[in-house]
Amino acid sequence: MKKNYIIYSVLFLAAAVAFSGCTGLKKMKKKQGLITYQQTPNPLEMHGDSVVLNVTGNFPPKYYKKKVTCEITPVFKNINGQEIPFKTIKVQGEKVQDNNPVIKTLDGGKFNYSAKVAYTPDMRIGDVNIKIHAFVKSKFVDFDPVTIGKGTIATPGLLEKDAKPILAKDNFVRIFPEQKEASILYTINQANVRPQELTKAEMKELKKYLEATKQNARKEIKGVNISSYASPDGPEDLNTKLSDNRGTSANSTIKEQFKKYEKAKEQGFFNTKATPEDWEGFQKLMSESDIADKDLVLRVLSMYSDPIQREKEIKNISKAFTQIADKVLPKLRRSQIKVNVDSIGRSDEEIIKTFDSLPSALS
Repeated sequence: MKKNYIIYSVLFLAAAVAFSGCTGLKKMKKKQGLITYQQTPNPLEMHGDSVVLNVTGNFPPKYYKKKVTCEITPVFKNINGQEIPFKTIKVQGEKVQDNNPVIKTLDGGKFNYSAKVAYTPDMRIGDVNIKIHAFVKSKFVDFDPVTIGKGTIATPGLLEKDAKPILAKDNFVRIFPEQKEASILYTINQANVRPQELTKAEMKELKKYLEATKQNARKEIKGVNISSYASPDGPEDLNTKLSDNRGTSANSTIKEQFKKYEKAKEQGFFNTKATPEDWEGFQKLMSESDIADKDLVLRVLSMYSDPIQREKEIKNISKAFTQIADKVLPKLRRSQIKVNVDSIGRSDEEIIKTFDSLPSALS
């Protein structure tokens, strides 16, 4: 009897460990520093009117998980923060059913990357970063960007074959981006949109804004971003399901406002993103709160990166957690809706016509 009990205990423990690491995505991100990259040339060089980037990446042994696919995108980030992406490639684990280069779990492996983009003056000063989007079916993580090189030596571009006039940059802007926001709050462990959320002031203002924008010939709705969240308390698998379902309900709600808007039928007009545990939002609200022990809670966030350990330590601060559950966590159970709009100014022809008839209107 005792022997059977020991066997069952070992099997249960093994099953629990296997379940907790079923995808391995978080572990890969945590140890992403083990991946090595080599950029050639470094810094980048301009040849003709193009820039060629070559990258060799190496995944170490016992790192890459068998069911994971990685989308790898080199990005040039210039001094102004503008990002210029190169093409994306994929690599995959041994159990992925696809036709991408395979990285073995036991032995590791490498990938060779080569791409060419047209050179622009924005590429003179900046860094080459690697971004990795790793996923197993619908589960995914985005690795932190890694800087692998510099750019760009553009000596040929400095030579002017013909004399040209130098024009000073003006401050004229024809298109002004706008954004209108509203949020939907949910009760704990729920993803349905309550009727009172649709009648509150900010949702009414959003609806009124959309109606006016659709009638304005100088405004164009570019798309809608829907970011859905779960508060960081509770099991991660439950929070993942909640944030996904909240994104679905918010998406259905906002689509009602675009039934007769043709552009809304285009792919990518609605963009939905789910965040299972909103620790970033939690930290922001805690910093702004008047909770007595907020400094102690913020210290826990800085000391621990593991979400399970964070939640455990915060709950140990019993008095503070009661206030957190009442004042902070309800605000994190939400879907944030952002409508992106371009406000379009006068055309060149309209400017000339206005200048001739009423120049003061151009000031």
